[in-house]
Amino acid sequence: MDTKRLENLLGVLSVHVTDQIANGTLDALPEGLSAPVAAITFIGHNPGATIAELGIGLSLSHPGAVRLVDRLSAAGMVERRTSEEDGRAVALWLTQQGETSYGDALSRRAGGISGLIAVLRPDECATLENLAEKLLRHAYSGHHHALRICRLCDDVACDPCPIEAEHDAQLVRLNAALTNAPTD
Repeated sequence: MDTKRLENLLGVLSVHVTDQIANGTLDALPEGLSAPVAAITFIGHNPGATIAELGIGLSLSHPGAVRLVDRLSAAGMVERRTSEEDGRAVALWLTQQGETSYGDALSRRAGGISGLIAVLRPDECATLENLAEKLLRHAYSGHHHALRICRLCDDVACDPCPIEAEHDAQLVRLNAALTNAPTD
């Protein structure tokens, strides 16, 4: 089967969905802070994440992530705390203002996407949901990759999470392989 048309349609659709998300979320933060909306949603989805994890999730260098956190902190959106797992690391948490912006960004993102899928029948929505889950599970390639994939995730809406399900399935397969591995 020739998949060139499907590949093109998915590419164009992904650009359109990205535009819908950007158009919906750019106003979710105070003026001058629209660019780091991904950081707010990342930290909201991963409370207590480190600056290094934020950098991985947003594809930023460590200095770039530090500068971004400095801006968000100065704007009263993010606070730094000592990490509970590693006292040497800095954990990032949203302030009340950051939480409000996080909720607003997720609502705006959902609004843009719900308008797009409104033309689908319920059975088509179910099919698209199953296909999206299958594609996401296939795309998963480890924890760092999950930080990137899920950086704009609404974890309340994403239950059960296909990324967590694939992670768990890979662990089960690895444990089975190790258990069944011949010993010398």
